[in-house]
Amino acid sequence: MKNTEITMTLKEEQGAQSRRHILDAALDLMARCGYAGASISAISKQSGLPVSSIYWHFESKEGLLVAALEDGARTFVDGLPRFDDVEGTREERLGLVLAELARRLSKQPRFLRLLILMALEHRHTDSRVLSSIQKIREQVIDKTAETIAAALLPASYPAREELSRQLATYILIVADGAFIAHQIDPKVNLDEVFALQLRAAVALLPPEEKSPRRNK
Repeated sequence: MKNTEITMTLKEEQGAQSRRHILDAALDLMARCGYAGASISAISKQSGLPVSSIYWHFESKEGLLVAALEDGARTFVDGLPRFDDVEGTREERLGLVLAELARRLSKQPRFLRLLILMALEHRHTDSRVLSSIQKIREQVIDKTAETIAAALLPASYPAREELSRQLATYILIVADGAFIAHQIDPKVNLDEVFALQLRAAVALLPPEEKSPRRNK
């Protein structure tokens, strides 16, 4: 029984490693060559795994693309910092988070490039892929809006949920443009772009509630 359990565990580990190699190869090739330019045979060659293994794990090229996008999104979203993880005024905290976002945009270009490429190719993109892209963007907005509401807006603010979502959407839109600009011209300074965004975002925040004075 123990030998069987060990064998199954090893097989599962090997399967997970194979899946990881395929995802990495697909993400790299699709981000560089586009979806059409990244053939299954090229992904097989780069991953070092047979075509049959790719189809066994993902069933189709479209399935592989969706898995690559969702895997990249999971890494990106899980790595986004929370506003309540840092200290300082709310402007200082927001500035630190935007600086971290700028760093992640420059450190994870493959996933973001592929995400934007697929979003722009509406006529040539499978409906499952478009649905996955929309879901990924909603996840980013939801997490950002949640942390904005929790750490930057007063609990009594009447339009708390609406404003937090507007700010989160605005941050994502600027991030899209900044990333594209940086891909076109690496001299574009993402830190400077997000420093300007910080000033704009802070201007949209309501005044902070002052703590009531204690009677002496």
